[in-house]
Amino acid sequence: MKKTKADYYEWLMKRHEETQRQISLVPKRNLEEQAKEALIREYTPSNQKKIDRFKQVLKEIENETRRILPR
Repeated sequence: MKKTKADYYEWLMKRHEETQRQISLVPKRNLEEQAKEALIREYTPSNQKKIDRFKQVLKEIENETRRILPR
């Protein structure tokens, strides 16, 4: 079965959706915990690393999508 750009684009969009879903599943710190610090952070340091990795994946998907779409 030959893959087309449309198939590849569809696969990228599914991957993008799944990555966004994974981001939404990372627990945020509650407001009480956030208020205890001078810098308000939504996530614990380990969860922030996960979020940063997911956001990098999203950026790569978006760049690849722009690359394959006609101009």
